[in-house]
Amino acid sequence: MVSPLLRSCRPAFWLAAALTALCACAPAASRGPAGNAAGITSSASAPAPRAAQASSPQAQAPRQVQAPQQAQAPSLQAAFSPEGVAWSDGRQACVARVPQLRPVCPPWPAPTGAVGWNAGRAWTTLPTLGQAVTLDGAAESLPAGRVVAMSATRIYREDGSALNYSGAPVPGTLGRPAQVVTGGDGRDYALVAGRLWAVDSGRSEPAGGGRWLQPTPDGARAAIFPSVETSQGRLELRGTQVFAAGSDTPLPLPGPARALGMVGMEPYVLVGSAGDWQLISLTRRV
Repeated sequence: MVSPLLRSCRPAFWLAAALTALCACAPAASRGPAGNAAGITSSASAPAPRAAQASSPQAQAPRQVQAPQQAQAPSLQAAFSPEGVAWSDGRQACVARVPQLRPVCPPWPAPTGAVGWNAGRAWTTLPTLGQAVTLDGAAESLPAGRVVAMSATRIYREDGSALNYSGAPVPGTLGRPAQVVTGGDGRDYALVAGRLWAVDSGRSEPAGGGRWLQPTPDGARAAIFPSVETSQGRLELRGTQVFAAGSDTPLPLPGPARALGMVGMEPYVLVGSAGDWQLISLTRRV
């Protein structure tokens, strides 16, 4: 628990956290498994109840991205939830809360990593400092090691071991997760080495070439592109453009699309880059 003074002075808090971590030389999770251990649309991009990771591949012409092999690994992580959207491009982490969904990008003492939502709070990570930290509201940090993905229930490290948001060890994955998402059933799912894992049960199945996770009412599925299901049908993020499933005509957007997900029951796309972010509703653009 941090003092009222730290709550009112977030930059100073994170600077102190950074100096403490650097003096320790090697970040490690004090409340989780030992070692320097480690998201769609989420899309994740991580969408999704709950939070899901979202990201986008590099820009490509629409006719080129129809082939599954054109999909590339994400360069941005995003988490969509009923409370808003959190995202990180590796340099800065931002959060936009309902109803305004206005981006807020605090200063950080180190590069940012994975993002997630837990119990209405937005989190990001500082991998080089081994910390998981809140994005807004009351300042809170958690020693977590080198985190690579976050869901609505867990913080995942490089080796697949996991913590909950209280810092206690919980079941993780066998190996580094490429993406994680909390499904519609409230359970975590992960992509690890081309397989879709149900984290709690430890069961897995081939991902069928899917490289992005999409929550479903009873779990999650792997998809070729980051995608969301809306009342008008499925939307897909191909390259830096959004398409209705089966269409080659992109939806009109004011800039490059970076992440796609659901805020409550409404689809949103994150557009832009550092210093010029926008969240745009797609409800009337389909």
